Amino acid sequence: MASEPWFKFYAADYLMDDEVDSLPLEAQAILIRMWAICHAGGSCSCPAEPQEIARKARLPLEPVARHYEQLAGFFELRDGRLYSRRMEEERQKSEAARTNANRRWHGNADRNANCNADRNAQSQSQSQSQSQSQKTDPPPLKEEDFDSLLQKKESKNRFSQSDFDARDLRKLSDALNKIALNSSAGVGSGVHITQEQEFEWACEMAGISVQRGLEVQERGKRWPETHAFGASA
Repeated sequence: MASEPWFKFYAADYLMDDEVDSLPLEAQAILIRMWAICHAGGSCSCPAEPQEIARKARLPLEPVARHYEQLAGFFELRDGRLYSRRMEEERQKSEAARTNANRRWHGNADRNANCNADRNAQSQSQSQSQSQSQKTDPPPLKEEDFDSLLQKKESKNRFSQSDFDARDLRKLSDALNKIALNSSAGVGSGVHITQEQEFEWACEMAGISVQRGLEVQERGKRWPETHAFGASA
């Protein structure tokens, strides 16, 4: 069984995915139920037989069998089961982040007792860095503009890689700002966090890998002050 009653569902990724767009609405509903089965079982997988899928999803067999070939393309067949690659990747990232968080917050308190001065200096340096970053970050996408962007989607090339880079960079910046605020408020006082650990934590809060965080941070330095993804905002 799953350790959590919920699983991550990236709404924007789902709505903008061309493979999902190619599915009839009936098939999309079955796909979400298959993901729910994958999570509930705790193995990121569901049965490979249409009959078993229909039984576990509490659906008639006919629509499941009719859309099975398209739906199977979202999974990887291994050992007689359909595995969700995305869910496996997200679970691995969450487990790694949980281990790192436990190491940070439950480490040796004696080792960190004399590190307050270093922590304050790092916090001040990080705040200055964030202040400079905020001057060049692309403007945020307003919630009321999302529906308009979705309606204007005309092809699979509607959004470029730089658009998704901008989205992830905003998430990362928000996470770093939150960590800086917590640090200045004394949350976790007495525990020393290195800049590398702080960055790993921010990436987890933003829902991206450390490698992805480094990529978008480096690309963000080369962006103009107004980025295309938020220009209409």
